[in-house]
Amino acid sequence: MTEEEQCDRLHLERKVEKAVFEAGKALMELRDRRLYRSTHHPFEEYCRDRGYNR
Repeated sequence: MTEEEQCDRLHLERKVEKAVFEAGKALMELRDRRLYRSTHHPFEEYCRDRGYNR
């Protein structure tokens, strides 16, 4: 890979890591505040139905 491609890869990997971190924080808040409870009883069912368990 060229140096430019390596820089692009690192930049994109950082973006993915940040997105995963932010998604985790959002899921924690949904769980902690029980914001899923109007449609699902256990949080795990909410995650499964939303496709977050992949």
